Amino acid sequence: DLYSENPSGVDPYNFTGSAQQCGSYSSEGDCYNREHLVPQSYFDNFQIPNHLKVYLITLSTIFYQKSVLGGMFILIGLFIYSRIAVLYSFIGFYSALFFYHIMGGNLDNLTYFYSGVNFIFMAIALGCYFFIPNVYSMLFVFFLSPILMFLMITLGKIMVVFQMNSLSMSFSILTSMCLYILHARHHYKLILQANFWFNSPEKALYEHLHH
Repeated sequence: DLYSENPSGVDPYNFTGSAQQCGSYSSEGDCYNREHLVPQSYFDNFQIPNHLKVYLITLSTIFYQKSVLGGMFILIGLFIYSRIAVLYSFIGFYSALFFYHIMGGNLDNLTYFYSGVNFIFMAIALGCYFFIPNVYSMLFVFFLSPILMFLMITLGKIMVVFQMNSLSMSFSILTSMCLYILHARHHYKLILQANFWFNSPEKALYEHLHH
């Protein structure tokens, strides 16, 4: 058991395979719990590039967690839902990473509450849900990142006065503004609005290409 391991002496108790898996017990050491086998900290100590680790932790903050394991589960679910959405989640996150690096910001700030998730939400919403995914929508969400960053900082300073956090407010405001402005266009070129909103960016793209 990882919680009873004694690296400098004799272990208080050891377990054998599945024979001593918990069903019922009366005292400590009678059996082991399966959740102790792979603790969350094991995944957090994975030897992976720091930027990928920050990406996974950022994903996990969607459910108010800060763990690599939580981010892995969300990434797997997102991949099953849509490979295009995964691509845009990377674009949203790494564009934020790029501009944070240019401005000399602390990358760990992206894992604070919904900070980094705002960029991922914005990229998926504007890049491949409300609009048809293409190269121009990728560039669009990339260059929206510094605007979103400025909006997050501004809202953060306003909300802290009321002892509150802006969470995903900046994403919601910027996305709504972009939808309103782009909807008022007379000609739809480059950034193409989806005629029908499907639950899958792949279906929206297929519908656009074949109709």
